[in-house]
Order: sequence, then structure tokens, then C-alpha cells
Amino acid sequence: MRSARVERDRINVHETAAPARTAGVALIRVRRVLLGSEDHLDFHRRRGFSGIPGRWFAGVVEDAGGGPVAAGTRVLADPELPCGECPSCLAGLGTGCPHRSVAGVDALDGALAEVIAVAPSRLVAIPEAVDDDHACFAAPLGRGILLGRRLGLAESSLITVIGHGVAALCASLALRLRHPRTRLLSDDPATTAAAAQLGLPHRPVGDAGRRHDQDAVVDASVSAASLEASVGMIRPRGQIALAAEAWDAVPAAVLRAIAALELSVLGAPAGRSSDGLELLRRRSVDPLAAIVRRVGLEEAVSWMAAASPQDLDGTLATFATEAKIRVGGS
Repeated sequence: MRSARVERDRINVHETAAPARTAGVALIRVRRVLLGSEDHLDFHRRRGFSGIPGRWFAGVVEDAGGGPVAAGTRVLADPELPCGECPSCLAGLGTGCPHRSVAGVDALDGALAEVIAVAPSRLVAIPEAVDDDHACFAAPLGRGILLGRRLGLAESSLITVIGHGVAALCASLALRLRHPRTRLLSDDPATTAAAAQLGLPHRPVGDAGRRHDQDAVVDASVSAASLEASVGMIRPRGQIALAAEAWDAVPAAVLRAIAALELSVLGAPAGRSSDGLELLRRRSVDPLAAIVRRVGLEEAVSWMAAASPQDLDGTLATFATEAKIRVGGS
């Protein structure tokens, strides 16, 4: 089978043996993988990741591995895997788990391969009403839903989402269901074009002004520039919520502003893919405008290495679905 693999600061497509059938491990034939900024090769270099990338996918169970999800079921998997047993997990803070892995980012292999091995406990069945393309957005939508719950703001609150690509658009869509005055700020043309199609209020970052009137800012880029813009528009004792992993160190000026304004900073919660799937099943949102291109595996790998992280965001890698893939040990 073909798989993408990050090794020694490079990413290439390899022909490898498919995973063997093993009790306690489900084998998934991948159909779609949605890529974002955090799937870029530069991000993997910074993290020291080695393995198969790709966090958000939709596929079909080839072998259940003795798990409860039957062969032939369309599934996705929650990208984050905390241990569930440490003090942080038992306190409900799985993102603080010292043993936590994120598929395609940490020690846990991701989905950019024709067949992947997944713990059955991570699998989430995709409802019949949700197609494969939509299902790839379940995890980022789930994060947006959880951010809304964690912010705990009144319905009429002013919320700004700042950033680009899938994370920013999905956070905006999810938050706007709960807070109609949510807006999106982005300087990325693809993101603003998608926002227009999705009916999201949007403006360039520089046009927003710095009036310290926003109740919360959701930063979906977590760069030095986006954090600086965030503290410039949020009210005293407001909240900054992070909707992505950090790319840059936090500038000292931003830290001083956070302290001076007595801001609360909320980390990047994983959310639940099942929450995102429920939104999609009810057709409460339709995020497909966030897809900027559809590519095969080889072209996806080229974009991950040669494009900028911002240009990669919203790339959907599509695998052949008709051919039977031989699984090792069968």
C-alpha cells in the first residue's frame, strides 16, 4: 500500500506492507484526509514528528479487530488520545495528559495512508446522512463547539475569531450558532472567500480597529501577529481562546498586555468529533467551502512540503474507494 511518511525532516510517499490483522486493532481503509496548517512539514520539523501525518479523515472499517464497530462501517477517529488514567485525565483535563498523543502530530500515526491501524476505542461511526467530505470537518467543528461551552458567555456577547483556514472557519461556524455576533478576521483570500460563501461576517485583520470591546477572541493561528491583534481588540478581563497549536513564541509585549488587561487565556481543547458530526447530521452548518483543492496522495505530499502552511490549509486528499486493498496477514 502507499503511505506518506515524515522522516528526517522530509516527507515522501512509500510503498509499504499494509498493517496485519491483529486482535484489538481496527484496520481502516482511508477515503479522505483533510489537511490544515498543522499538517505542514515545517510544523512536523518543529515538533520532531516522525511517522504518518494527517489528523482529520473519513474511511471504512476493513477489519474490526474484535472491536464494536463492524466491518463496512464508515468511520473517523478522534485525533487526540489521552491515557484516561492519569490525574489530569481523571480531572477532565485530557489536553494536560503527559501521555497524550495527537494522531499525525506526536508519536501516534495519522491517516495519510491507504490503510491505517486504529484502536477501536478511538473510532466514531459516521451517520448515513453525513458524506465523507463533510465528516472530515467533525473534529475542528467539535473543537469550536467546546470552545463555546468553555467561554461561557451570554448569547449577545461580541466574539472575534482571528486566523485562516479550516480551524478559523469551523470555529466561526460553531460559535455563531451559539453567539450570533461572532465575526471572523482574516487576511487570507481563500478564507475570506469561503467566509463569504458561508455567510460569516468577516473583515481584514487591519480593518477591525483596537477598541478593546470584544468579550472574547478565538485565535485560530496562534502566531505572534495574531496574538498581538487579539490583545488589541479585547476588553479588560475578557477571554482569549486558542483554537490551534502555537507556531511562535508569545512576544513579551503580548504577555504584558495580558497581565495589564487581566485577561483569561483558554488553551486549545480537543473537543469531540461526535459533537461535530451531530451538527453535520442536522445540517446546522455546511463547511465544504473551506476546501480549497482536491488532490491525490502524491500531490498532497508535495503541498505539505512546498507550499506555505496557510496555502496547505483546506487541502482534501482523496483516495480511490473502489479498489480492494489487500491487508497484511489476509
